[in-house]
Amino acid sequence: MDKRQLRLQLRAVRAALSSEVRREYSLQVCRWIQDLPQVQQAQQLLAYIALEQEIDLTGLFAGFPEKIWGIPRCVGQQLVWHRYRREDLVQGAYGLWEPSPQSPGLDLAQTQLVLVPTLGCDRQGYRLGYGGGYYDRFLAHCPLPTLGVMMAAGWLEALPVEPWDQKLDGVVTEEGVVWFPT
Repeated sequence: MDKRQLRLQLRAVRAALSSEVRREYSLQVCRWIQDLPQVQQAQQLLAYIALEQEIDLTGLFAGFPEKIWGIPRCVGQQLVWHRYRREDLVQGAYGLWEPSPQSPGLDLAQTQLVLVPTLGCDRQGYRLGYGGGYYDRFLAHCPLPTLGVMMAAGWLEALPVEPWDQKLDGVVTEEGVVWFPT
């Protein structure tokens, strides 16, 4: 299957889940993430605001209010990171909720972990996103540890890999955390 077909298939699987099941998956994923030493010791993390039926991480923001949470904003073909403040969210590109341009920016050098929205992933750590390439462009120049966030139904045996595709360091699903060998 090509990436386009895989995206359609995985989106259909997620759409078929009830909102109650998606909510429970999100709660379980947040529990796995909050227990990670990388999260407990971090001062600043990068995350996202859920789109469609993605895993919702807002429980983490509330659970760790002392931490600085970075949220991306699409600017051209790039992701620009701002401090999460619920009152600053505006609807931006592709219907995504993102920080307003006036939201405080972040010094990425202070970040300890990037939580990456993931539609699917293979066991080598290659991620299937939505096809825009935003995260691949960002991760290509990002030395930070990355943890894909997806539903367990997103595990793939093999994923067609393009030269620009970036590997994740690990993935978290409602079933647990998997770190890939380096």
